Amino acid sequence: MILFVFALILFSLSYVVLIRQIRINAILRLVLIVLFLLISFKNPILVIFGGNLLAPQLPGPVVIGASAAQLALVIAVFFGLILELLLFIVRIVFKVSAVNVFRICMFLTVITGASCISCIATRNADLPPQNTFYTFRDDKYPEAFRIVHLTDTHIGTNVSPERVRDIVRQVNALNPDVIIHTGDIIDGKYEAIAPQVDELKGLKAKYGVYAVNGNHEYYSSAPDWEHVWKKLNIRMINNANVTITDDSGRKLLVLAGISDPAARKYGLSMSGPDYEAALEGVDGSLPVIMLSHRPAEFPNCATAGADITFSGHTHGGMIPVLKQIVAFTNGGYVSGYYEHKGKKMITGNGTILWAGFYARINDPAEIVIVDLKKKR
Repeated sequence: MILFVFALILFSLSYVVLIRQIRINAILRLVLIVLFLLISFKNPILVIFGGNLLAPQLPGPVVIGASAAQLALVIAVFFGLILELLLFIVRIVFKVSAVNVFRICMFLTVITGASCISCIATRNADLPPQNTFYTFRDDKYPEAFRIVHLTDTHIGTNVSPERVRDIVRQVNALNPDVIIHTGDIIDGKYEAIAPQVDELKGLKAKYGVYAVNGNHEYYSSAPDWEHVWKKLNIRMINNANVTITDDSGRKLLVLAGISDPAARKYGLSMSGPDYEAALEGVDGSLPVIMLSHRPAEFPNCATAGADITFSGHTHGGMIPVLKQIVAFTNGGYVSGYYEHKGKKMITGNGTILWAGFYARINDPAEIVIVDLKKKR
């Protein structure tokens, strides 16, 4: 229902703000109406023909192309509304109305500009992730310990095996002690994206690779992926923890993880975040690193005892205006470093991006590297 409501609102606005304001040939008007209708109803169409909207199974270029077209229409409507407001003010103040030729030029300018912005944003989403470094010091930390954080890789039909392989090489070149992934690893069924996902087996870290589920794992039937993670040597720590020890048996730190709240909607055997289970038996003298897909859980993670929380989910906000909305819906957390009662959190922008909204402006994909060092 929400998908149809959004589609109806977008189409109605695009018709009123863009199409109805210009006098053009009836056939051309019909073509624009049909085109805007298809773009507006992109999401319902994907559900009908491409499986789950949140884990689309259509070919990657189709999904990304549809996403770019819808973003262009949203931007065009946004600018169209602003221009119509300005024209209204001019009409009231100066008693002057815009002639049809001017409105057609305005229409073409808005559509062209919106399309260019959408193309740039889509191209940005294709760029490789940047490395973002942090260094934290504390008496509890090991002498030197490097954590490499991935999140929101959203490996689906739009991601090639070569792209995953390049990311694996980039991560391994950082010489991590441990690699963590805070969820939304994949989109879809394993059978459809096996070559891409299997590239993750190449990830190498001294003490292993650990992850938690994000909401998209549950949209993609999380139980069906459990055997895949084992095959790829990725240890899932949903509502669980593991103590990292060095070769001599000395305890270094605790990795803990919580499940995503989406788990509650998918099956009796799954539960949402369970902090008691996630931190059961933890040695309080060790630093506790928490993996939480959603940054909104940060205050709960900090209260439960996590020294550093890693999260994702927001994709960094992706584009201006939307970024502020994403922050508002995620407890004010959207990208970068945060503190709460002396505890730390890093929210990654995402290592790749979900194909359903494939756009970035000013919020590049990233791999987060955190170096823990003992305070001197």
